[in-house]
Amino acid sequence: MLQDISTLRLASGGYDPRLTRITEVLKGVSPGHVDALSGHKPSTGLGTALSTDETTLLGTKTNIPAYDGLDAGNLDVGLSLASKRPAEASAIKRRMLQVLGAANTAANIAKLQAFVTLLDAEQEKASKSVEPTTNPTAFKEASHPMYQLWHKILKMVLSGQDLAEEVDQKTYFDATTGKTYTPFEKMPKCRTAAHLFRAFSMFKEAVTVLHGLAPRAWAGFEKQLYRAEAYHGHVIAQQFTGEVLRSLDLKEYDNVEMLLQCGEHNRILDDLRPPPGPLQPLTLNGQPPDASSSKRIKLSSVTKQGEFASLIKGKDGKPLLCNQHKAGEPCKAGVAFGQGLDAHAGKCAYHHPA
Repeated sequence: MLQDISTLRLASGGYDPRLTRITEVLKGVSPGHVDALSGHKPSTGLGTALSTDETTLLGTKTNIPAYDGLDAGNLDVGLSLASKRPAEASAIKRRMLQVLGAANTAANIAKLQAFVTLLDAEQEKASKSVEPTTNPTAFKEASHPMYQLWHKILKMVLSGQDLAEEVDQKTYFDATTGKTYTPFEKMPKCRTAAHLFRAFSMFKEAVTVLHGLAPRAWAGFEKQLYRAEAYHGHVIAQQFTGEVLRSLDLKEYDNVEMLLQCGEHNRILDDLRPPPGPLQPLTLNGQPPDASSSKRIKLSSVTKQGEFASLIKGKDGKPLLCNQHKAGEPCKAGVAFGQGLDAHAGKCAYHHPA
């Protein structure tokens, strides 16, 4: 298992062919997309080779909390690691702020504040080195790398398309600016649960290789995916997966395990779950109204006790029995006037057995 995917990055900006031999899922994924997925960003001046201490600290990034190996005694290691691996700067800063919150001496507080200021400067420097893009696919690969990989894998699973295959996207002409533009591709929709599970299996294989993780790192979410499909179907489960990946792309959580621990997956699923239908009311007689007949019959009080109309029927077409009459109590569900049933007005709408 790779611990640092940057060891396969070439000086030209591409990646060594060994990467696609480790997992064919990444075949055809652009180098820029792999950069975004693996967190590679241009170094800010200290080179890319990690020291022993930096490598050890980098190994704690998947812990909960992330980078729990960082404390007031090795802040310089954290700062240099953030400079060499700018994608880790946000998580390192969060850890520095946690340590700052627990600091109990003026000297440590001042030291931590100074390092946080330096780290902010490193992040700003790294952000200025990113070139803007006008290509919609490249934009989504950079801004939402995991969600876009999920998109590509779904497309491959559903249509059998090789990720390396070039697909012409439609272009449109904007009459107001005189320019052409390419719209974002729509997310493919799984047709079966098998498509969904196959796509997620491929996605998990790719991200665990890129992040140097064991497959069990995504086991907790995989369990939630299976549960969502079992209760709500594959359509909701696919949307659920996409929204979780969006949250991770936005760096709202350091990793998927932290997202699960915070219960964010439950909130996402609650938002996607269709609202419950209205409660089915009961009639005055204590019976559930029949869909085929009770909607057409208005009920009122029974003024002709002992008489019945047998108008309310079950799904099998047979008249429903009056529970009140069966219990020896006065009937309550009478036929109302003014609905073309005046001959039965005042009678019990249900059936009385002989």
